[in-house]
Amino acid sequence: MIELLCQRGYRYDSSTFPAIPYYLAKAAVLGLIRLAGRRSGSILGSPAVLRAPREPYRPGADSPYRRGDQPIVELPIAVTPWLRLHVIGTTLVVAPEWLRRRLVATALATPFFNLELHGIDLADARADGFPAALVSKQPDLRVPLARKLAALDATLKEARSRGARFLPLRDAAEQVLGGLPGNSGPAPVGQGARERSRER
Repeated sequence: MIELLCQRGYRYDSSTFPAIPYYLAKAAVLGLIRLAGRRSGSILGSPAVLRAPREPYRPGADSPYRRGDQPIVELPIAVTPWLRLHVIGTTLVVAPEWLRRRLVATALATPFFNLELHGIDLADARADGFPAALVSKQPDLRVPLARKLAALDATLKEARSRGARFLPLRDAAEQVLGGLPGNSGPAPVGQGARERSRER
């Protein structure tokens, strides 16, 4: 996939998600689905992602999860050090306030905080008409919208108070590329999968 993106002139990718708990939970769920004789369109991916760098890096030609010399820059989704807990919108709106603050503080201690958000992070199960069967399986859909907004608002305020600058990934990628070895200078940036990030 990385080689294809490079061939098409893309300058960044943001699909690496080295979150250990998330990966293990997903593997368990997919395993249960398989045992039940059902099929899922979800892809688990290689466990090598769990060893991927937490900071922006150029991926290798033989592995997208190792540092290398590809012309594209990888902007990993935020995880904590050591335990590699995922610091994403869904986690922040579901977690207790004390845990949310701890996760955000840890993410803000790094030079680059790529905050992944999904539309469902700001969904209201009742107002948006989600079926009860889906709500029962999605913990974040059982969180009131007011609480979600408060959690995300507090996160952004904490980031701002730490001197964060908010950038779309295409702009953050250009700044990151300027500081990585082998930079060939500014060039047009392709559209990536994620569009929210924080760079200090």
